[in-house]
Amino acid sequence: MVELIQVFTVERHLYGPDAIPWAALRLPTNVQILQDRYKFSEVRQEPDPARNVTQLVCIGGEFVIEGKPRAVDQLIFEPNVVQFQVNVGSDLSHHLLADLADVMVEIDPNKMFSQDREYTKSYQTVAIARLSVPFDALISDRLTHYLREQVGPKLSHPNASAEIVLERLGWRVTYTTQSTDYLFLPKPLTIEPRAGTRPSDLVYYTVSPTDLETHRKLLEEFEQALGQK
Repeated sequence: MVELIQVFTVERHLYGPDAIPWAALRLPTNVQILQDRYKFSEVRQEPDPARNVTQLVCIGGEFVIEGKPRAVDQLIFEPNVVQFQVNVGSDLSHHLLADLADVMVEIDPNKMFSQDREYTKSYQTVAIARLSVPFDALISDRLTHYLREQVGPKLSHPNASAEIVLERLGWRVTYTTQSTDYLFLPKPLTIEPRAGTRPSDLVYYTVSPTDLETHRKLLEEFEQALGQK
């Protein structure tokens, strides 16, 4: 049975022109409002040369959701983008966006921000999960045999034996859309042993370009396909 130990959600929202009060948002007074409201340890402006845009990046804050303070690891504003990572599932992360909407309406004298002007949104969820799937099940029997019987002996040292342990396993998900209005950025799909845990713990680090409900469903199907009987 899937046991979710910890979850994080990254939400990215794309808006129409001037929906985000970009000029007002960058003013020192309003930057201070953001920093005070969410207790960010750092707020800075920095360029993203790859996409030729400037970002307002907020790091290490918190926000109270359902009576509990939750970490807001990162909040990024661009002229038409709001993106954030918060340590709750996507079923709760919308509370932060609703509060951000109140902030932007507060600082913008023209009151331009509205969820109705959202073009599209995307999710990425991270889950630390305990699964009834041994790590060796992630690779084929033939590859496991090759690593143990042929590669391992060749890596040994006169004073030490070598053990090969699976560490990284992931894919890159790309999206094609018929729309010419916007593009979806590539996202990772990852399921790998959680660093620092024992193999017998069966704890995984997983990333999915979906909301948490879909992420959990994928993990349940993964267990059914590869889990211990």
